Amino acid sequence: MSAFREVALEHANRGEPVFPLKPDGATPLLPGTWPENARDEAVLVRHWWAEHPDAGIAVVTGKRSGLLVVAVRGEAGATSLNALGEMPATRVTSWGRDLLFWLSLPRQASKIAQTLPEGRVRLSPRRDLAASIVPSSTDWLGLGLRVVAEGGWVAMPPTNGCRVVVDVEPAPAPAWLLLEASPSSFPPPEAA
Repeated sequence: MSAFREVALEHANRGEPVFPLKPDGATPLLPGTWPENARDEAVLVRHWWAEHPDAGIAVVTGKRSGLLVVAVRGEAGATSLNALGEMPATRVTSWGRDLLFWLSLPRQASKIAQTLPEGRVRLSPRRDLAASIVPSSTDWLGLGLRVVAEGGWVAMPPTNGCRVVVDVEPAPAPAWLLLEASPSSFPPPEAA
């Protein structure tokens, strides 16, 4: 099994939708609408990488995966990030000139009602992503900072040009980041 397929399956098994990239790591390999067509079903992921063993790996960000990535570009990005707040110890990868900080979106516990065959109702815990959606944005948080969240995707090592810098699980996104990146903090659209 290829290293790409193993990594893609690891992400899919964690419920993080993936899709194959061209070997350059910057373009979806298959026709279609991406990242909407990304999947976390192991059978489909195995098929994609059996057909294209050297395809890069894209991981979807936002509500579908529970991931948010902050891409920091160069000195300007580092300065902007330092001015905002401290980043927790988390997974960090690099791609080109960017350092990518992988963070998990908050989840809220809730209960779902399950009707059993004998007619009894049982409440089961369920983990849902928080109702607020963090949009993707460029330079909104500061010069050289890009938030990759709802509707976005990022390449994952061993994709061409990507490497792991810090190999730990994504930490929860800090509250200051969620506040600064939320749609309510965006300026209102200008009147026409």
